[in-house]
Amino acid sequence: MSDAKATFARLVAEQGDKNQLLKAFDPNNLVDPDDQNTFECRRCGLLCCVDKTIVLRPSEYYRIAWFLARHFPPMLTEPWAAFGTGGVSGLPIARIAFEPTGMDGPSVCPFLIPVFDEAGKLNFPLARCGIYPVRPAACRIYPYGRCEIHDPETSENQEIIT
Repeated sequence: MSDAKATFARLVAEQGDKNQLLKAFDPNNLVDPDDQNTFECRRCGLLCCVDKTIVLRPSEYYRIAWFLARHFPPMLTEPWAAFGTGGVSGLPIARIAFEPTGMDGPSVCPFLIPVFDEAGKLNFPLARCGIYPVRPAACRIYPYGRCEIHDPETSENQEIIT
């Protein structure tokens, strides 16, 4: 077991009842650095582009804006980003503004480029990412998630992948 995984398991055991975020994670779902990646992207535009919350780092936001200005000028007028404040930190954050498809339908990434068949019906599995070269880190590492844990005993921060 890696140091980060052991630290995370200890923190969940110690604080899991008091910390709802820790309670939601299972230490067994953490990825060890020595584990082999068995996920292979199917480029379907289906799993990673529907009903997600993608928070952007400032550099990711500006990289996407630069890419859109060079390749898709009309997109700059579309509301592709949503702004707010972080719940715990109160700091300003930007996220990709996923668009609802209907009353009960999923919300879809605004950068998902649809593909239609001859009859004009949406062929969702063939859809592609319109910002693939500059996609955010969360999209690059999907289906994995990344977070940082702080160990109060050692005052060290460790990045973990789940």
